[in-house]
Amino acid sequence: KKSAMNDNSYIRFKSRIKRFEVYLETKGFTHRFITSVDKRMVIDYLNQVLDTSSPRNRNNARTDISTMFQLFEDNDIIPSNFVSKLKLLKAPPKRNKSYSEEKLAFIYEYLKKNDPNLLLFVKFVSYNFLRPIEVCRLKVEDINFKEQTLNVKAKNKLVKVKIIPSLLMEELSFLANYNPSDFIFTPKGEPSDWDATDDNRRDYFTKRFKALKDFFNIKVKDGDK
Repeated sequence: KKSAMNDNSYIRFKSRIKRFEVYLETKGFTHRFITSVDKRMVIDYLNQVLDTSSPRNRNNARTDISTMFQLFEDNDIIPSNFVSKLKLLKAPPKRNKSYSEEKLAFIYEYLKKNDPNLLLFVKFVSYNFLRPIEVCRLKVEDINFKEQTLNVKAKNKLVKVKIIPSLLMEELSFLANYNPSDFIFTPKGEPSDWDATDDNRRDYFTKRFKALKDFFNIKVKDGDK
């Protein structure tokens, strides 16, 4: 299955399947054929995931187990993939709390003064409607300065071309001084090489943004503006 998935998807897939494997071992399946794993056993496992986490995690586990069983069916190891018939649960996304214009202006000015690199990261998300992990994949060579476009590597490895708003393009001229293969966003605060997975890059910037939110929330709570 690894040969048919990108690295990040495979890491998550493998992790969920390993957790399912551990569960089966606790139920005495260590030396039994995969055909002995029935619908009841998978349902029990998914219910445990639901009880200890969320409908979304339960659905993700169900999807990956179904993917594995489909692989078994395609290779004539099991007669059919019964997991695919298990229903997905409703998992409505949680809506993030919106900030007022006044609070946004405060955050903008704070980042402009204290962390302009993170501010530029946020602008790529908001102006070009990119997911954080897509921003983390960006390299200097992905910027077409002449046509003012951006090559975005999507999850399925297809490249999307997006127009860079003039408002953002004006801030990117400094990138011409860096190596085309440099990642635009790195822990150094400037373009550089960065040997890390996409997930680790995203997690790094997620933590930086969370630190900003925590700091800002404390400021608001204390009435300090």
